[in-house]
Amino acid sequence: MNSSCPTAENSVADAVPPTPYTRNRERYDVPLWIPITIAAALCQNIRTTMQQKIRGLLSVDGANFVRYLYGAPLALGMLAFLVWGTGRQVPSISAAFLLLVAIAGVAQIVATSLMIHSFSLRNYAVGTVYSKTETVFVALFATFIAAEPLKFGAWIGILVCLGGVAILSVRGKF
Repeated sequence: MNSSCPTAENSVADAVPPTPYTRNRERYDVPLWIPITIAAALCQNIRTTMQQKIRGLLSVDGANFVRYLYGAPLALGMLAFLVWGTGRQVPSISAAFLLLVAIAGVAQIVATSLMIHSFSLRNYAVGTVYSKTETVFVALFATFIAAEPLKFGAWIGILVCLGGVAILSVRGKF
């Protein structure tokens, strides 16, 4: 008997060849965070590019306002999807949490204004590269505040990226 034809002994699953998302006859779906991350990266690139163009028409603070005005409906839409689309609940929010969110929000707004201002001092690419030094600050936060130190290889990667930022920031001066 041909073993590739489904019978009582071998099911239809045995006759289906494996795909990139199946292993050992079990189906694995793509985790939700992957398409969300790709969509977020696309939206972030569009927003930053448009913001650099808007900077030619508006002040730094005006361009910054547009950035958050663009992001607010997306954030509210994602919250609505998570609550009504997946049935998740909005967690309870404490006053201490709101205070930390307010501090982080103000810091984000100030940092964004500085990034937009850097577009006018150098160019778009260098301004964007400066904004990518955030990995150093996240690593320091993780190590000293969250007590989750990085491995040696991760520090090497961060330092290589930081070196690249330094080289790009002084281009043409060697």
